[in-house]
Amino acid sequence: MVDEQDAIVYKEQLIKRIEDPEALNLLEEDNYSDLMDYLLAGPMTFNDIKRAFEEDDNPKSNKTIYGYLHDLRKGGLVMEAGRRVITKENQRMKTLTLYARTARVYYGAIDMEERESLTKLLFQIFSHLFGTAINMDTKSNDCLKKLYDEFTEQKRHDTGIMNDQANEELWDLLGELSVREAKYVIDIACIFSFIFKKEEFREKLIDCVMKNK
Repeated sequence: MVDEQDAIVYKEQLIKRIEDPEALNLLEEDNYSDLMDYLLAGPMTFNDIKRAFEEDDNPKSNKTIYGYLHDLRKGGLVMEAGRRVITKENQRMKTLTLYARTARVYYGAIDMEERESLTKLLFQIFSHLFGTAINMDTKSNDCLKKLYDEFTEQKRHDTGIMNDQANEELWDLLGELSVREAKYVIDIACIFSFIFKKEEFREKLIDCVMKNK
């Protein structure tokens, strides 16, 4: 009788910030994103991954799959999580490497020059949408920009706490969600956490908006 046992040494995080833009681009490329989707089910061996591509009517050669794994590991998206030990009648037959995602959800962390440019654009879009929602002009509001930055910094802090304290119950629940759904829930949780922790924020926000009235 053949017995298989997985020995997991490293578990994926809930959230990970990725510094390398090229690594983030891999998540948008079809075959790389397919492989990452397969790993949502849990750690897999090379043969498991190869079989998953075949079941999707998208077979890949060994060399191609090793190339995908190399690129994803280099980008910090995939790791060697442990080993699968295969035994027969208490005799070890072979040991296979298990590959896993480094995180369930990824957020991009770009370099400072790009971040400054992108932050301006994001705030411009945010202020337009926010102003539309409350039917007021919130453009060119430096005070609002400070509150926007305060929220993004707090979100960074809160996602770190979520990462550190994620338990098995949470992982079981997340297993029912797609990556996009998980990211959405995390974002909403961060908003609620911010509102709960910053009692004075609403008054600050009203003051900021009224300055532009």
